[in-house]
Amino acid sequence: MPVLLSLGSLVCTMRTSLLAPALNQIGVDLEMQRSVEQPILLIYLLAFVLGSKIIASLSEVFGQKPAYIFAKLPLLAPGVLMVPLDCLSMAREPSKDVGRDRQ
Repeated sequence: MPVLLSLGSLVCTMRTSLLAPALNQIGVDLEMQRSVEQPILLIYLLAFVLGSKIIASLSEVFGQKPAYIFAKLPLLAPGVLMVPLDCLSMAREPSKDVGRDRQ
């Protein structure tokens, strides 16, 4: 268990080191202007710093488990919601591969 916690701490410290060099490629992939790329790093760092302070104070009041669940919900909810939405969009749109061989 201590090794797992140590790896989690290592990932937290490496986040900005991994994001900063990749900003140019992220901007190219998402077709963003250069002026939009740098504020992404700033917003990410501010959220990382301020979020840990907010979650720490919540864990003092409500306990660690509810604070942990509260912190992970914004990360979990979009992923959980995308699966049904993707299934709905596939059900509404006919497949473009059907009938391609008949021409």
